[in-house]
Amino acid sequence: MGNEDTSMSADPSGHTAESMRRAAESLPLSDTTDFADADRGFLIELKPGVVTGADGKVVWDNDSYSYIQGTCPNSVHPGLWRQAQLMIKQGLYEVTPGIYQIRGWICRT
Repeated sequence: MGNEDTSMSADPSGHTAESMRRAAESLPLSDTTDFADADRGFLIELKPGVVTGADGKVVWDNDSYSYIQGTCPNSVHPGLWRQAQLMIKQGLYEVTPGIYQIRGWICRT
């Protein structure tokens, strides 16, 4: 304690921002095929995106991640931001005729 090295702390206005800019340039972010693939078969989503337990306590709040739909901050790797945007998609999907899948729900206890 007291001897922590802070030289690697994130500085969005400096080195980190430059690293994230270079990462964004190296990724095919203009290709939105992965979003089209993730949306294929979508039928309906739970609105609001909140699940409560029998005791009334919130067990999952997908809506709390709505900020991820915004622009990637320069302190976050753009590839991870994009993955998060894909992962927060929730709802009922038809995978193939007659086969359905519920996506985007994780429950905590």
